Amino acid sequence: MFERPLSVPKKKDYYEVLGVPKNADAGTLKHAYRELAKKYHPDLNPNDRVAEEKFKKLTEAYDVLSDPRKRQSYDNTSRATAVPPRPNPEGNKRTQPVTPKNYDNYEDIIREGQQRMEKIIRESREEIDRVVRKSKKTIDRIFEETIKKQG
Repeated sequence: MFERPLSVPKKKDYYEVLGVPKNADAGTLKHAYRELAKKYHPDLNPNDRVAEEKFKKLTEAYDVLSDPRKRQSYDNTSRATAVPPRPNPEGNKRTQPVTPKNYDNYEDIIREGQQRMEKIIRESREEIDRVVRKSKKTIDRIFEETIKKQG
C-alpha cells in the first residue's frame, strides 16, 4: 500500500524577509525594517496587494526579531527540525521529532495527543483532590483545637 508522506510547510525565515544576517543587532534590524517598510507601505502603494502582503510579512518578521524573547524562541525553533517535537516515551524532558516514521497517519497523532491530555487532566484532578483532602484535614484540626481552647 502506498503511504503519502506528511507534508510540512516551510517555516518563514524572518532574517531572509528582512534581508539581514542571523547575527544582526537591533540597529541593523531596525534600519532594514524601516527601509523595506517605506518601500512596501500600503499608503505609498495603494491598491497593490503584493506590496501589502510584503509589508505584513516585514512587520511580522520585525515584531519577532526585535523582541529578544521572541527572537530567542524563534531562533531555537528554527534550529530544531521543521516538525514539532514530542515528549520522549521514557518520560524525561528530552524530545524526539515527530516524523512520518513515528506515526502511520494523522489519526494516530490526534489519538496520542488526546491520550496525553486525558492523562494530564487525570493527574491534575488527583493532585487537586489530594490538596483538598489535606486542606480539609488541616481545617478540621484547627477547628477542633479552637473548640478545645474555648471549652
